[in-house]
Amino acid sequence: MRDPIQNNSPCAKEKSHYPTDRKDFIFALLMFVCTFLFVDGVFWGWFNLGLSVAFLLTWIAASCYLHRRDVKIGAYPILCGILFAGMTPIFFLTSNFPVRILSAGTMVLLSCVWFCALAGKKIPGGDLGLLAMWGGIFANTFRDTVPAVRSVFSAKGEKKKKILCALAGALCALPVLAVVIPLLIRSDAAFEGLTAGLFASIGTRFFQLLATVFLAPFCFGCIFSIRKRKADDRRCVSAKGADPVFWAVCTGALCVLYIVYLFSQLAYFFSAFSGILPDGYVFSYAEYARRGFFELCGIAAINLAMLVLMLLFSKKKDGKLPVILRVHGTFLGVFTLLLIATSLSKMWMYIRNYSLTVLRLGTSAFLMFMAVVFVTGILRCYTDRVQIFQTALITASILLLVLGLGNINSMVARYNYNDYVQKGYRTIDVQYLSSFPEGIAYLEKLMDTDGVRTAAEDALQGTFYSVCKTDDWGEEIQYDDNGDFIPGKACTLSSSFNLAYRNAFSILQKYAETHPEFRPRSLYESEEEETTVSWECD
Repeated sequence: MRDPIQNNSPCAKEKSHYPTDRKDFIFALLMFVCTFLFVDGVFWGWFNLGLSVAFLLTWIAASCYLHRRDVKIGAYPILCGILFAGMTPIFFLTSNFPVRILSAGTMVLLSCVWFCALAGKKIPGGDLGLLAMWGGIFANTFRDTVPAVRSVFSAKGEKKKKILCALAGALCALPVLAVVIPLLIRSDAAFEGLTAGLFASIGTRFFQLLATVFLAPFCFGCIFSIRKRKADDRRCVSAKGADPVFWAVCTGALCVLYIVYLFSQLAYFFSAFSGILPDGYVFSYAEYARRGFFELCGIAAINLAMLVLMLLFSKKKDGKLPVILRVHGTFLGVFTLLLIATSLSKMWMYIRNYSLTVLRLGTSAFLMFMAVVFVTGILRCYTDRVQIFQTALITASILLLVLGLGNINSMVARYNYNDYVQKGYRTIDVQYLSSFPEGIAYLEKLMDTDGVRTAAEDALQGTFYSVCKTDDWGEEIQYDDNGDFIPGKACTLSSSFNLAYRNAFSILQKYAETHPEFRPRSLYESEEEETTVSWECD
């Protein structure tokens, strides 16, 4: 006879472990290696080459681990997978840290979509689909970390015996290696040189392993839960909404306010398109453009929040918004697009008068991203086929891909150089070019240009001096006994390797080799003397 309490209990415990196979064990070992690379690439490599390698190896290992022949992958997950793979070189191609940070976060979101599709999980539809999927993966990671580790190490029979034997062999090898390695070091100078760097950083490696041991179970548990948990058959995630009257009043009040504002400020908005400041305007071009941008940020953030909340949490009839809410949503979207267009025109006016900077180009990219989101929001008022969050993820990924692979810093330096040399722009900020590695190549070109030769050479030498004194660029700097730089030390491949820094450093070394009269002052000079250093140029 069945036990009614046991069978009808609503609080049935989840499985403490899942059935595993050799594929799970191999992937657990690979995830330990990948987690170590992530730890090294993030905390010691500072989002450079090490992180690119970690992302690429994780993408390959997890894709092979989750792939199922019977699963048909849709176009959207495939696009997410391609964008993820395409963004992996960003970390060592550009020196722009914000682009690398944003790329890393975006790649995590892209990988969730790609991995779930590979494992046969249906990507939920609706505007809340991606949010629900990301939240579910995050929750399952913490929920399944302990079961995942227990499952791998609770294999029965011959499999368990092999795992225990491997661990025992590794533990027994440690004391043997501790005795043999010092003997080999004392016996051969070449081997001593080979191991010198390893033992010099043994403390760092210890902390890296410690962090890896702590984080690896969570990384493995995340992918493990995607593969082992049953697929969620829900194709759409929706939320209960408020009465349309509530949203009609909220959005209607904003629409009335914006209509009044448009009539009172119509000339202010459209003056930027002609590049002429409003009559009586006492501020500079810079203040005019900056003020327009910050106005946009506040208004666009409010409008976006209202539009998205209205679309997600308003009751619908037959899956459609009431006509009044469609009108309000369309007006909010069009009004914000007008603000974006105006702000872009102001930014272009700003760039024409004050040249291009990384911040100005990044701001313009953000404005274009906002424009795409609002166009999507307007379309979403009329059809459920358009998804705001899915479109926003793809748009952000494409923009970061362009800014990363195209190297936003290099774009800025090339634009300013061409404006000055080819278009005859009246000034160029050589000090700004010297503030990031990609600008060094154009400083070198400017030393052959009349009118700015001396300033460019001073900026190049100042950068060289700063790098040699502080090692800010992460290169291996060599000095002689007097503290002077020794040219010719090559950049080594490591987790902190960055192509932009390597190229710039090579230019600085070449300059030092071809200008023997130029050397940075001794490292042992006082700070007061350092601030008054001057350069003698031919």
